[in-house]
Amino acid sequence: MKDYMQMDLDEFRKNNLPLYEKIRKDAGKQSAALGMSVQEFVSWKLKESHAEYLIRKGVQDPFEYCVDKHEQDSALALKIIDEYRKEIARHLGQ
Repeated sequence: MKDYMQMDLDEFRKNNLPLYEKIRKDAGKQSAALGMSVQEFVSWKLKESHAEYLIRKGVQDPFEYCVDKHEQDSALALKIIDEYRKEIARHLGQ
């Protein structure tokens, strides 16, 4: 299965290169203070920025948003989202 969240994160990074470069620039000193590698820090901060962006857009469910945005086959997108919702309901005991 495609990693729709990663696809959207990659697109976000490409569309926000100045932010990505700033995160990379700050990563050296900040990652050490947090006990993380530079790569882990960059990934964490980029995911955090992406999540904030989705919240500002009013996205309620990031997974559903990413599937809907990146899956070209709309029937498959609906099937994936339906299975996702059923799995959440199962975990909630519904």
